[in-house]
Amino acid sequence: MDDVEIVRDILKRFNITALYQGYDYTIHAVKITMKDRECLRFVTKQLYPEIAREYNTSWKCVERDIRTVVEIVWKNGGKEFFYDFTGEYIETRPRNAKFLELMAEYIMHTRSMDKDLKEKCRNCLIVKKLEKDNTELKDEVQTLNNTIKWMHDLIWELMNKRKADGHQEE
Repeated sequence: MDDVEIVRDILKRFNITALYQGYDYTIHAVKITMKDRECLRFVTKQLYPEIAREYNTSWKCVERDIRTVVEIVWKNGGKEFFYDFTGEYIETRPRNAKFLELMAEYIMHTRSMDKDLKEKCRNCLIVKKLEKDNTELKDEVQTLNNTIKWMHDLIWELMNKRKADGHQEE
């Protein structure tokens, strides 16, 4: 799952859809944040203007629409979601920069978990057994397919021989 999919998944969890203008702005802001965490120090000077240029709007509209997304997420259970993830209790709705920071941290954490899980699975005895079983099943399927082909060819050969011997089909 890539970063954008993770952000979309989080927003969807809190009933934020593409119908909100801030949806696209938030996704874009998180993508930028993932590339350059320093942009969070200069949201009004760097981050919002960059997004505004991309969407042909003002940085104030970007700020307001992201703030609306943050408010809805917070109202729909975001406080608990981010508390469960970070262990940090935030009583009031965070500012946009803090929210984007939380989103970026969540994505980095998810990436790390995916990488660790893939590595563990690659060396897991159960996975190795399943891979071996899968190979054996492929071999069995090939043997069955060869048997079916042999039977098919034999039946046709016998039918053609019977015709050649003058037997009529019944």
